[in-house]
Amino acid sequence: MVNKKILWIILLTFLCFDNIFSYIAITKFNLKEGYPLGAYLVHGISPLFYFVFIPVSVVGIYLLVKATGWLAVKTEKNPKPGLQEASERIGLTSIVIAWGIGITSANLFVLINGMRPVLIGIWRYWMVAGILLGVAYALYEDRKLREKNNS
Repeated sequence: MVNKKILWIILLTFLCFDNIFSYIAITKFNLKEGYPLGAYLVHGISPLFYFVFIPVSVVGIYLLVKATGWLAVKTEKNPKPGLQEASERIGLTSIVIAWGIGITSANLFVLINGMRPVLIGIWRYWMVAGILLGVAYALYEDRKLREKNNS
């Protein structure tokens, strides 16, 4: 498994790229936000909400990762030392995979295609693929962790 500091750096890079890219795409190239809540905030109120999304997302993901570790310990009958850390790392890695495939890759495709929205209508499939791969990774690592703890 990858070090949590490296995972946080990767995730923060994704978050910053996605939000800054989206701000530029909307303000300079007149593209539209695909995510409904984000669209309401950036089109209906102000595109500057992209810069609010970065710290809000980091805090939300941090709380989610900590909750993952806490739940892993609380639901285990005899928790082994290091279970919380391993569970947090699995959860964070799954989020990085899901975000990278589901969101960042869609924005990269738009950038590579000359700021033309090439994924209209299918970006949701990229999100689903990212989430499924993130969940598959989490299940795989959880199984490996349980086998290691049982032996």
